[in-house]
Amino acid sequence: MTRWRACRAARRTADRRLDAAVRSFGPRRARYRGLAKVHCQHLASAAALNLGRIVAWQQGQPLAPTL
Repeated sequence: MTRWRACRAARRTADRRLDAAVRSFGPRRARYRGLAKVHCQHLASAAALNLGRIVAWQQGQPLAPTL
């Protein structure tokens, strides 16, 4: 596997996860003002997304495939 393909595979996985976060929680616009509050919002969104992935994994539901 070439270096480019390995890099692209890693990016594809990250893009898929970011897309799921954008569709679920809409982090393109912050709900609060202030860097600390926005950071807290992003941490809470990431925790909720991870919790949903853990629940799906425990229930045996497959995650979306990487294209």
